[in-house]
Amino acid sequence: MTNSQSKEQPAMSTKTNVAVAGKQDVVLLPVADLKMKFDVRKALNEDRVLLFMEMYESGNHVPPIEVVRGTMDIHDGRHRKAALDHLNRRHAECVLVEPMEFVDQLMDAFGKNMSDSPFPPTRADVIFVMKQLLDANVPNAHIQKRFEAFYRPSHVRKLLKDAHSNVVRAKMAKAKNAVAHGGLTVKAAAVEHGVEPERLQEEITGVKKRRKATSVSDIKTEITNRHRGNSQKTIAVFRDLLDKFEDGEMSEKSVLEVLLHVQRLSTDGAKRVNSWIERFESLKGSMKAKS
Repeated sequence: MTNSQSKEQPAMSTKTNVAVAGKQDVVLLPVADLKMKFDVRKALNEDRVLLFMEMYESGNHVPPIEVVRGTMDIHDGRHRKAALDHLNRRHAECVLVEPMEFVDQLMDAFGKNMSDSPFPPTRADVIFVMKQLLDANVPNAHIQKRFEAFYRPSHVRKLLKDAHSNVVRAKMAKAKNAVAHGGLTVKAAAVEHGVEPERLQEEITGVKKRRKATSVSDIKTEITNRHRGNSQKTIAVFRDLLDKFEDGEMSEKSVLEVLLHVQRLSTDGAKRVNSWIERFESLKGSMKAKS
């Protein structure tokens, strides 16, 4: 073996990389040496493992496990390896695949789990993969586009929103642990893990700061926050409406009916504010008359 060959496949020797007769590009590798560097499933699907066990035992064709060339890292085949482990098989039929960038590797493996499985990835699995992409700083638009190959755009947006929530919860959990066991202050832990200090303090103490607005500035801020919160909820409803219309789940008439209803509420709200202004002007006039 030349130096170049040794560098190309450092984790394999000629004793472990054994060609399978009659099967092009298929090699035998020790099951015990195969390992996972990443997952596209949050947990093993036991039904999928049992299916592969039955296929192996009955002699049915089972696709070879895909292993990254030059390593013993499984690219696709986690459940097949688990099945072989249960059956105490020493060797697995494998095919070698070229190394890929992390994002491409993750999405390629995910796609294969979608296309060749009677037990496709669950909602939790999809969110699990999305979270890995977010942790790798992959932009939302790129994640959205990649998953639209498998799901409706509106469904991808919902899943991605849940993935973001999972990322925030994970960061908060790490920040709380850093304060409790790492000796960091709330402020230092918040900075290190990218969370808001006040929110972290609330999570630790279980008490949310609430104070009564007294100054004009405080009153305006409180009203603005309430209005913004209601507006964000309404916008979320609007997005859901348009998603359902796009997916054919809601008619044009129904969407317009809801939008016009909210418009009427907004108009009524403005009228109510005007009535309070009129009452205020009347109150000022009566007070001047008494003085």
